[in-house]
Amino acid sequence: MSVNVQQSEESTQSSKLKNSTIRGTRLLMKVRDLRKSFGGQVVLNGISLDLHEGEVILLRGDNGSGKTTLLNILTGNLEPDSGSIWIDTNGSEENFKFPLHWWQKLNPFSHFTPERVASEAVGRTWQDVRLFKTRSLLENIAVATPGQPGENPIAVLMRNRLMRRFERNNQDKSKELLVKLGLVNRENSSADKVSLGQVKRVSIARAIRAGARILFLDEPLSGLDTDGIEDTLEFLKSLVERENVTLVIVEHIFNIPRILSLATTVWTLYNSQIQVDSSNSVSARIPFGFDSVIQKLIDQLAGPGHQIHEKILYGGARLLRITSLSASSNTEVPVLDVQSILVRRNSRLVVGRQLQDGSMDGISFSLYKGDVFILCAPNGWGKTTLLEALCGIIPTAQGQIFLSGMDIHRLPAWKRARLISDN
Repeated sequence: MSVNVQQSEESTQSSKLKNSTIRGTRLLMKVRDLRKSFGGQVVLNGISLDLHEGEVILLRGDNGSGKTTLLNILTGNLEPDSGSIWIDTNGSEENFKFPLHWWQKLNPFSHFTPERVASEAVGRTWQDVRLFKTRSLLENIAVATPGQPGENPIAVLMRNRLMRRFERNNQDKSKELLVKLGLVNRENSSADKVSLGQVKRVSIARAIRAGARILFLDEPLSGLDTDGIEDTLEFLKSLVERENVTLVIVEHIFNIPRILSLATTVWTLYNSQIQVDSSNSVSARIPFGFDSVIQKLIDQLAGPGHQIHEKILYGGARLLRITSLSASSNTEVPVLDVQSILVRRNSRLVVGRQLQDGSMDGISFSLYKGDVFILCAPNGWGKTTLLEALCGIIPTAQGQIFLSGMDIHRLPAWKRARLISDN
């Protein structure tokens, strides 16, 4: 099958005009004819791409289209079946050709591994954030600094003054990144005591502190509130404008318009192949937004003639209540009344939020019989955790849950299920 890489001359010019002040012409990564299959199913077929300095890529595609597979390959976490990857981020060219021969895998200095690719200034953040939970935010960033003299036990003993000077400088640089991310005075907080949004921003800073010139980001905006999204986008923009860092971003459809405002180029994976366009041309072709998708769903569920009531929640989420004009509903007594609940997974707060003054703000809402409710929230917000808490699968840390006026928040899951079926 032939390689399906399309980028019109007009799209290229549009992309350059949009970001001409930050996009460089220097080629950092060149990918040719990558192919990957699992159990006979072809996921990537003849993928060829170029990455330039200062370029911002939105990588999109349906679930199962191969986005994560492509990211895993380009960061050394997965070997392709065939193809080549050329990298030149620091003046030292690396050229990996696949499939690797068995004797190449025996050589630790030439083997294709995440550590080897990371040493070529290629970084990555993960959708499931991977920080050291019991260490402070400052330590999580500082530990990523390459070439630390403390890594050598002889240097610790013989060059103590040099090591202390390096540590002070490392701490100062790490604090600067926290300030840029809007996390002033949180450097001593452990990673398991802050919000998901703050942890995600720290993971980006850690990758930059490790020296990444090409940074792959897996849903960096998911689970963030409005302020968190703005802080993160501003930080990413500064990385591109001031340091010419190249970004490749995978994001949930809910946040794609945000990324398009920053991106210069769009990679679209479809049918095992990829299409390359400018962000301007993709924005012009998108026929609908998130709200119109929700409206279609509402029309299907509620039918013609309905009213929509919206409750704004934290973290960019909202609860839509659809009342059908043709159906009778009891709007006086809620069938489910949730009052200020907080839910944790281990020590991390997932449902609810911590306010600036340190107090906790739980989530509250009411559901009424005969109505349709839609919870619109980004990935990572805590939708699954909320449902599990309502069903009694996991405990709540605070608040109350009433079913037809009966307090059920201490009841086991099987009793709640029986009560729900009776109601």
